[in-house]
Amino acid sequence: MNQLLSTLIQRPRTILMVLLLLVVAGIATYISAAKESSPNIKLPLVNVSVTLDGVSPEDAESLLVKPLENELRGLDNVKNIIAEAVEGRAGISIEFDANVDDDAVLGEVREKVDKAKSEFPRDADEPVVKQITAENSETIVSVVLSGNQSYRTLLQQARGLKKQLELVPQILEVELVGDADDAIDVEVNPAKIQSYNLNVSQVADALRSSGGLVSAGSLETEKGNLTLKIPTVFRTPEDVLSQPVVVNEDRVLLVRDIADVRITYKTPEVTSWLNGSRSVELKVHKKAGQNIFHTVEAVRVVTGQFREHWPSTTEVTYIGDLSEAVDEMISDLQNSILSSVALVVIILVASLGMRSALLVAVSIPVSFLTGIVILTALGHSVNMVVLFSLIMAVGMLVDGAIVVIELAQRKLAEGKSPTDAYIEASQQMAWPIIASTATTLSAFFPLLFWPGFFGEFMKYLPITLISTLTASLVVALIIVPTIGRLIDKPLPLYKEDNSDTASKATLAYMKILGHAINHPWKVFATGVILLGGIFYAYGQSGLGVEFFPQSDEKVITLIVQDDGSPYSRSEQQAIVDRVYQRVSDVEAIDNIQVHVGGKDYIGQLVITLIDWQYRPHSQDVADVLRERLADIPIDVSVVNVGGPQMGKPFQLEISGKSISELREVNEQIQTLMADIPELINVEDNGPSGGVEWELSYDKTLAAKNHVNVGDIGTSIKLLTNGVYLGAYRPDYLDEEMDIRLRLPEEQRHFQQLDFLTVASNLGQVPIAPFVTRTIMPRNDNITRVDGRQAITISADLKQGAQLNKVIEAFEPLIADFDMQYRFKGEAEDQKESGLFLVKAFTFAIFLMAIILVTQFNSYFQVSLILSAVVFSTGGVFIGLMWTGIPFTIVMSGIGIIALAGIVVNNNIVLIDTYNVLRREEAMEVREAVLHAVFLRLRPVMLTTITTILGLLPMAMGLNIDLFGGQILVDAPSSAVWTPLAVAIVAGLAFASVITLMITPCLLMIGESHKDRKLAKQDAAALIDGSEQSSPG
Repeated sequence: MNQLLSTLIQRPRTILMVLLLLVVAGIATYISAAKESSPNIKLPLVNVSVTLDGVSPEDAESLLVKPLENELRGLDNVKNIIAEAVEGRAGISIEFDANVDDDAVLGEVREKVDKAKSEFPRDADEPVVKQITAENSETIVSVVLSGNQSYRTLLQQARGLKKQLELVPQILEVELVGDADDAIDVEVNPAKIQSYNLNVSQVADALRSSGGLVSAGSLETEKGNLTLKIPTVFRTPEDVLSQPVVVNEDRVLLVRDIADVRITYKTPEVTSWLNGSRSVELKVHKKAGQNIFHTVEAVRVVTGQFREHWPSTTEVTYIGDLSEAVDEMISDLQNSILSSVALVVIILVASLGMRSALLVAVSIPVSFLTGIVILTALGHSVNMVVLFSLIMAVGMLVDGAIVVIELAQRKLAEGKSPTDAYIEASQQMAWPIIASTATTLSAFFPLLFWPGFFGEFMKYLPITLISTLTASLVVALIIVPTIGRLIDKPLPLYKEDNSDTASKATLAYMKILGHAINHPWKVFATGVILLGGIFYAYGQSGLGVEFFPQSDEKVITLIVQDDGSPYSRSEQQAIVDRVYQRVSDVEAIDNIQVHVGGKDYIGQLVITLIDWQYRPHSQDVADVLRERLADIPIDVSVVNVGGPQMGKPFQLEISGKSISELREVNEQIQTLMADIPELINVEDNGPSGGVEWELSYDKTLAAKNHVNVGDIGTSIKLLTNGVYLGAYRPDYLDEEMDIRLRLPEEQRHFQQLDFLTVASNLGQVPIAPFVTRTIMPRNDNITRVDGRQAITISADLKQGAQLNKVIEAFEPLIADFDMQYRFKGEAEDQKESGLFLVKAFTFAIFLMAIILVTQFNSYFQVSLILSAVVFSTGGVFIGLMWTGIPFTIVMSGIGIIALAGIVVNNNIVLIDTYNVLRREEAMEVREAVLHAVFLRLRPVMLTTITTILGLLPMAMGLNIDLFGGQILVDAPSSAVWTPLAVAIVAGLAFASVITLMITPCLLMIGESHKDRKLAKQDAAALIDGSEQSSPG
């Protein structure tokens, strides 16, 4: 090792060229790297969806869900299978164990689905299999078209724009919200059908047989193989009207004789409005790894080009532009990095002088840029986790360089040449620096294996820190000494640090320490009592525990819940309008996008807030909205989720044998939840309630009258969604239009059931005698978990409430219910993450212990070094109490693990110096302890202060814009990371103060005991020798 370091340091041209390469490559990589707000998380989650028009939830469960479940159960590494059956479709979500091969499981799911679809009804659409990632589910910008235009015009404009946007290379897909499928309705006249003694099935069969492509096969001849086909596909609406239905002698009855054809739209699932005007929204999703700024810019350019050809009455609004949020986030975090670096450089200049400080500061940008190169090479983007990791690394990156330069200054003061001084400093401190870096990396290494969603989210932190700290090791041992030997010269010892204040402070500390090590047991006991008192005080503080800090959000969503009533679209519109009027004048609101309709709700209001500097916190705005809506008789949920959590924090899943039993238990549980003030916005994914009509056939009576039961069903379909006849693709559409046989619009009402007819042996007769109508409880949604019917009840927490305490109080209330239950969502994530972090912490401690035992070959000294970890936790809780922040499982937990790797470094340097003094100088224990502390005090304090200063602005919630000349407080981009920064700053500060007193005392205790033991062994050996040599 020594020879390698000496050789490299004496090759300055080579090292400088490598340095230039790293800097240039790092800058170029950072500029071109994909930048995004949150990491692109690949989840072990695959969704399967199947559509079947008109199918009831019960039939969807039987015909679609169960065949899929039977096949998918055979998959390996499945964590759970959640199925949902609703009217018209079924969906299944398969969650796999962590760390499975994403591509492999996607292929396996597709194979199983292909086997299952053979059991689907013939009319079922092709199943869609899709892997879920955080990025492909996130909208980077919404382009909303609105204004004084007809809906058809807006829709045509949006479709043309969507088609062009999807040609942009960076875009994954464009989702059109407010779209309605085109359709051709063949509206039959019931009176004319009866007059010709026809039934609906005859008309439908005639049109189906005429509208399909018939393959006539191929004809082989001596001159070649000819393919024959009979083109009967509908080309125009006129083709439909001219189709023959029946031929009666010389009379041909055409469709036009009994029906009209109308080009129309199917009822859209959602209608969209922006600030009171009808709108159509295009949600843009980018491909993984693409630069969000380039992608959004491309969207704006393409939209601008299209807008030039639209009328001026078409308004284009960009909503939820994520590039703006990412730009603000990157700017804030970059400012935090720069301010942290500035603070670190200032303290270095004050302590080491300008030349040495700048030499140490070289390690920061070089390590940063090298880390960015490594991250990009691994296929990762630059995101909020990466940038915070760089802030966290600022103070740690300079530790090795400080130790090397401080020792080199001592060598220079002894009269050695710069080359010899820096080579010897690098060689002498190589193993302590390697050991301290290795222990720091050991703390972060287990975090790479964090499973689940939060593990995928936070893994960028250990990757970034491992990359940059490894680079800083090379910088400290090779690059800094190489530059130092070129620019430095012999200096008097502590030339820049000879102030009376510094000397008096050092002497005062040494005097106190001298007294302390005379009573080491008392000092140690005092430290233990203090630590216990801190833990007790935190327990009494009531701050408690939370899973993940809530951040300020730009968007709040109001969800108007479905109460089970069969509202028409106009009634839904009226209800949503009422909600809109209540909240539209709240000052913090920038714009409101309204969606009427939806799968499980009456409507949504997506509220975009003004910039965070000019309004209260989004949670406070949400409280204002709740107050505004408190007296509205409809249930409105106010959703304001901060952080990477998915769904509401409180989620209780109940499962049982039948949906009727679950509905009853669900009502009882929600009654109990209503008495818990901490739970708000309670909802469930079970049936929404209400009633529906069930039509049953009397098959015996139908058979006696020669009535085909299928004809009855076909007649009823005329009244509802229509009878599917085929498809028609006009030149102006990319997708086919369904052709449906229906009654005229004015006859599509419930009373029309009494007038529908069907063919019998007596001619056309009403269907009423054959059909029984029964009012039944509405069952619009069936959820199954691992093959059992289930309902999930979810709720938000009132501001300041903690999930652990709520569950602790709530669970005894449902313990005696006859059902299976489990808490999901945040409770499940919290349990999984908490258990992992405990394991990671334990593994990190053992890994560090192995490294330290290898270096020091002493269990006692290793235990002494690791004692700093225990005392650092006391500082964490002091910091949380000081700032009023609860212990956060994710952030505070990571902070404690990070501290374990940081705080031991001071003890490593201190004890290594002690061992050198004892071994080479043959000093007594007390003298060696005091001398080691005196020699290492400055580097220990410098490394501690630089690490603290690097994170101090973040811990205080400050964002210092050095170029803009402003200081922002509690910016959303940094608020999430405040608990982690507080944990490290407070923990390191407390541990440093305590260990500068306790570590020397413990060293005194252990080493004095060892010396006394050795002295006794020597005395015993001497006595034995004397006895053996005396004459017997």
